[in-house]
Amino acid sequence: MSTWKISCVPAFLVLASALAAQQPAGVTAIQGATIITGTGLPAIRNGAIVIQGGRITAIGPRAEVRVPSGAQVVDARGKWIIPGLIDAHVHIGQSGGLYTRPDMIDLRKWRPYDQELAWIKQRLPFTFEHYVLSGITGVVDCGGPMWNFEMRDIAAATKNAPRVAIAGPLISTDAPATLPTNDPDVIKPSSPAEARDLVRRQLDRKPDLIKILFIRHPGDNFQQQLQIMSAAIQESKARNVRVAAHATELETAKAMVRAGADILVHSVEDRLVDTEFIDLVKNRDILYMTTLFVEDGYRHLAIPKSSQPGRIWRRFLPTKFLAAFHVCLRHRDARSHTTISCCWKVRACVLSGRPMQETSGRFTVRRFIENSN
Repeated sequence: MSTWKISCVPAFLVLASALAAQQPAGVTAIQGATIITGTGLPAIRNGAIVIQGGRITAIGPRAEVRVPSGAQVVDARGKWIIPGLIDAHVHIGQSGGLYTRPDMIDLRKWRPYDQELAWIKQRLPFTFEHYVLSGITGVVDCGGPMWNFEMRDIAAATKNAPRVAIAGPLISTDAPATLPTNDPDVIKPSSPAEARDLVRRQLDRKPDLIKILFIRHPGDNFQQQLQIMSAAIQESKARNVRVAAHATELETAKAMVRAGADILVHSVEDRLVDTEFIDLVKNRDILYMTTLFVEDGYRHLAIPKSSQPGRIWRRFLPTKFLAAFHVCLRHRDARSHTTISCCWKVRACVLSGRPMQETSGRFTVRRFIENSN
């Protein structure tokens, strides 16, 4: 196997990244580890990695990698090195605990929401370190309050923290009344002009993406909603900033893709996807996030092994989550195949109660064509 010369890597190897941070101007060689490159090729046994100036410059079998004179050599025999993982859908302003989403399950009677927010901010160093210790070297916060921009700066200045990409407040067709705060994470514009203004306010702070939240209720004017959300997308794309859309109905998901969204951050939940949707996602190279595990967390909360807690929690959980989860799962059992860009992940959200981790890439997704009969 030949030695690889790497000029650019999307995520530093976990161990390599830490060592490079310790010696930014020197040369470090890590030798003897088993290296999983993430390219699909077999693991490199007794491998070597050379890091110089904070960049990985060579990876390959130990016998084929030249180590510069004077390099610090790290004996990594018996260790495994993997690419840094990227969690592509988190909300760092949400703790993953019981009280973090009163718009979903309102428990403010037991814990005020402002206390929850203060606790989240106070434990930021722990949250960041938890990611790194889990092998996650990059996260994407898919929308939160304007505090997100400050949080990104804190992460950049914190030694044991992942790289953080963010969106600011979600530009939405619906704003929950149960999240009273002076720094809202969801804002509902009433016109295309207001939507464009909301985007421009975020662009001044240099977001990594703009987040659209497209929720439709019975009686809503769909075309009016689409016009407003499309204006936000156009304003963002004009400044070369990518757009992520929360659109869990088949019709709204298609509309957001046609309007120019780059990412769908959840599975379609209301019905099975059709050929038109698959073609749209494939031809426009849309990144499709399933977020199946967070819905699974809700499902297990409502239907645990012990029936009594299940009856209690079903009073709080909207029934749509249980039905939507089964629709999302059926998308995996499609009849014919196509290749689209997907993320299978755990999302930082209420009641998931699970480690936040991400596997992403291009892989085969089965296409299920809804039977029109």
